[in-house]
Amino acid sequence: MPRESSPNNLKQLPLTWHVAMRRLNTWIVPEDGFATRPTILLIALPTEQIVLGHEMYITPPKAEEISGFLLRIMKKPDRSARIKAHRPQQINFELDELAQSLKQALKEIGVETGCQPANQEINELISSLESMLIERDEAESVKLPGILTIKENRPELVGSVWAAAANYYRAAPWKYLHDGQPLALEFSPILKTGSPKQELEKKCFVQLLGYGEMEFGIVFYWKWEDLLNFYKLMKHNPKESIPSQGWNALTFDNAATIPTADLDAIEKYGWEVASPEAYPLPLIYFGDRLERPGAEMLYYYEAALRSIPQFVNHLQPDDENDYQALEMHIVVKTAPGPRMVTIRYPAGELPASIFLDDEEDFDEDSFENDDLIEKAENHPDFYFEDEEDEEDGEDFFLEAEVRRRVERHRLPRACHLRRGHRRRGLEQQLEVLDVFPSRLFQRKQEIAGRGLQQGVRERPH
Repeated sequence: MPRESSPNNLKQLPLTWHVAMRRLNTWIVPEDGFATRPTILLIALPTEQIVLGHEMYITPPKAEEISGFLLRIMKKPDRSARIKAHRPQQINFELDELAQSLKQALKEIGVETGCQPANQEINELISSLESMLIERDEAESVKLPGILTIKENRPELVGSVWAAAANYYRAAPWKYLHDGQPLALEFSPILKTGSPKQELEKKCFVQLLGYGEMEFGIVFYWKWEDLLNFYKLMKHNPKESIPSQGWNALTFDNAATIPTADLDAIEKYGWEVASPEAYPLPLIYFGDRLERPGAEMLYYYEAALRSIPQFVNHLQPDDENDYQALEMHIVVKTAPGPRMVTIRYPAGELPASIFLDDEEDFDEDSFENDDLIEKAENHPDFYFEDEEDEEDGEDFFLEAEVRRRVERHRLPRACHLRRGHRRRGLEQQLEVLDVFPSRLFQRKQEIAGRGLQQGVRERPH
């Protein structure tokens, strides 16, 4: 190191620095990583409320990094401090271990070391810096109360549900069933030793989200009529069909959409998370508000999450591009104890009419001109000779696009195979999913834009 850059050449002032290293209360989400609370390293003159310098770290810095940072601040304090380069007479550390590890290096440049606990002035400086440095996520989900704010939700119960959710996510049962293939579930009562039979038996119907790779999770309906109403949302105002008890759902997302209190609890109790994109978010959606489920609902969530991956592995295909009927009794271990779950597929009969306009009947044979569709799909430069043919051609391109998406995501066939629904089939199917409080709304807009605005290419000149 050149002599002129040595800190020994800096003028020493009769000042005492304070060094604080704290983990912030705010969570950040690194790209392709789990949520973390960053560490701030602060150098200040607490009495004067002057910040000489600060640095943010994803992981707590080591002594060598802190030593280098101290030297940089001596040579170039923060401009807002309005203090020239200097050596302090003493540096106090909040952590005695850190003071001891840097004592010798600071002694060589004539700086004494000490240990001083945190004080109110430093706490206020760090709080102020945190509010300025971290742009808090204003998403509605982050404002939600933590899952443990429901008093009956004990950490052990939630931890068990999180573990079941992690196993469910890794098993990816949505590869077998899309949201148009619901399951019927029946949960057996829990028997407690020395207690009479508990009246906890409950039936429900569930949709698996994830086949279209837009939103992942599971949605519960406690009445068959509620599920049918959900499908009918394509033709009605979604909020008018929300059940009185709300939609119960557990979805998976990255940490940016998870309440801060949940992230704190995950860190504190070591709850399992399958991947950075698979933080569980159990919610009850009422249309005008979101709530967190209580213990009784979490019991059913856990039993479903543990039993469904086992069930889908036993599904066998039939001759109609579907699965054979199947019913299984599966015993799973849950936080309250063993529980038997009876699962049935199909859950019931879904009438084709719920996907169609009231005035029109379903007619699969009305889908015509397969040769033209194949030509349009296989030849991107295909164009038409006159305006009438071009207008029809745009419809056929849209029809082909819907067909491709239907085959890819196995959407209900009744949504699309009619000329009257060329432009609406995909749009309606996506509209059904629009009611979930998640990134799905933005994704729906993107996909609808790509799928429904595709038309005939311009003629070559």
